[in-house]
Amino acid sequence: MKHRFLLLSACLVSASLLTACGADHPPPTPDAAATEAVIAAKIFATLNAAAPTPAPTATVPPATTTLPAPTTVAPSPTPVAPTLTPTASPAPTLTATQQPSPTAISEGPLASMLSATLNVRAGPGTGHAVIATAKQGERLPVTGRNLDGSWLEVMLPEGRSGWISASLAQLNVPAGTVAAARTIPTPPPAPTAAPAAEKPAAGKRDLEVTFVNPHYDCQQMEWFYTGDDNDSHPLWGYRAFQVDLYIKNNSPTPIEPPWRPRRWIITDGQTDVVNGIVWQWVNRNTGYYPQPVIQPGQGAGWTFLAFPIDRHQWVKAVEFVWNDQVYRQEFDLGQFGNAHNYQDCGFIKSHTERPTPTPRP
Repeated sequence: MKHRFLLLSACLVSASLLTACGADHPPPTPDAAATEAVIAAKIFATLNAAAPTPAPTATVPPATTTLPAPTTVAPSPTPVAPTLTPTASPAPTLTATQQPSPTAISEGPLASMLSATLNVRAGPGTGHAVIATAKQGERLPVTGRNLDGSWLEVMLPEGRSGWISASLAQLNVPAGTVAAARTIPTPPPAPTAAPAAEKPAAGKRDLEVTFVNPHYDCQQMEWFYTGDDNDSHPLWGYRAFQVDLYIKNNSPTPIEPPWRPRRWIITDGQTDVVNGIVWQWVNRNTGYYPQPVIQPGQGAGWTFLAFPIDRHQWVKAVEFVWNDQVYRQEFDLGQFGNAHNYQDCGFIKSHTERPTPTPRP
């Protein structure tokens, strides 16, 4: 539309120029009607002129790529394990071997242990060292005896010989049929007495000794103690008393084990009895627990027990003796008679009477 107005303006300018030129000549008389007709025809022709048709542009189609046909790979065959057919092997032929007939062996003298634990010694007598132990009911071959028959020579399972007290064993043959041993060990020499320790000054105490944690326990059963013959003996008791002994060593001399109370004073309120048997806890497999050496300036404690204590008895006192000094501690049952877990343990059960060993003073 813009182009059309410009063309019309140009035509109007051209007409003006044509009019201005030749001013020297008399201007022709304009034919107004013709001029308007010409101008109108140009304007009509301009308005109705068709726009030019653009030349077509060729479109190039994209090149077509031809893909090669895919190659098919045939799968490899899966190997199949061959089937094995077992071949029957001939069964082995068993050949019976004739065993020799056992030869009957006559049973020789045997000793059955009567004590729960019996010491087997290197010779006849408690002065000889203990080399093994035998349990109650165990049977050992007897290879001889000493001259008076109070000790028996036996053969241990490992093949060595030892000696046991004849009073604590039962023979399967008459004792008189056992021959005297070919070799009877002589008693070892008595140990040399150690020099006497220097006595402390009068009134001076080398140790601090206390007994703590006392208490009673009902028992009504047998315990086994080691007597002066170093053999085990049963002992029945109604109750037991346990207490912890603690020692502080203020002396310049170490206190070597074993250290333990010397005696118990047991009473029923009227009669006092001295009991010198001091019990300790032991390991059934290894025996006594090792006690420490109490060095100067050091202290140590240990648990000890008094047994047997009858139904109407209790522990009145305990004494520890070291370097001729007696350390004593007294106990009572309190206002109500039940201190330290003291109580009646019921009616006395049926049991075998066992004599209490003679107390040591």
